[in-house]
Amino acid sequence: PSLAAQTLLLPIPLAFGVREVDALLSWREPLRELGYDLDATGPRSVQLRSHPALLEVTLAVSALEKLAQEPPDASSPDVLIRVFQEVVADLGCQGAVHAGRNLTVAEMNALLRTLEQTPSGDFCNHGRPTWIRFEYAELDRRFHRGR
Repeated sequence: PSLAAQTLLLPIPLAFGVREVDALLSWREPLRELGYDLDATGPRSVQLRSHPALLEVTLAVSALEKLAQEPPDASSPDVLIRVFQEVVADLGCQGAVHAGRNLTVAEMNALLRTLEQTPSGDFCNHGRPTWIRFEYAELDRRFHRGR
């Protein structure tokens, strides 16, 4: 099944090496399945006409750049899709809420509602837990409260 694509009003020019452009062009159909549409504008450049709608444009460009930097076996669309999923998972972790970041109550609630509706939301893509459970006794002990 193809991913929904977001067509850009103005194509975005992207510069690569010759090898990367050749690889991207050889993967045109599998990339189209992922929501990408691109055309060669020279031996070292392409223009991006659409990207996966589930990614904002900067993340979509980052994912495409990472795919081009570490090209998988071009003969297998399944390998390309797997590598794309890994790249998107890594990009998602880079955008994660990190320790020390102050969130508003609205951001906290939105984060929790999203987590509740995420399949396999108990763990990140790297297998780390996204939440832990504390018993009241543990909270009391940690915050020096008596019950």
